[in-house]
Amino acid sequence: MLAMIPGVTQSAEPVDFDGRPAIAVGMQDGWQHLDILLDPATQEFLGSRIIVVKDHTTPEGVKLKAGEVEGELIRVTGKIVDAPGQTN
Repeated sequence: MLAMIPGVTQSAEPVDFDGRPAIAVGMQDGWQHLDILLDPATQEFLGSRIIVVKDHTTPEGVKLKAGEVEGELIRVTGKIVDAPGQTN
């Protein structure tokens, strides 16, 4: 379904994400490429990342270089619960 969104691309090969293979599905937004990372076997959400695709300076003055990973979110575990706030 993600592939049907205009501008969305998929990695040709699994990428290494926190020591696990992952399929990167995402799109470019200005100076950054935003990826959702999925398990190649189960398509389970593993996390997300932002890769700098064009040198950029943030409003705070942080200089980012093309090729750097600007941000990464790693999902360690997930649970299905009956209501917000539940942990069991």
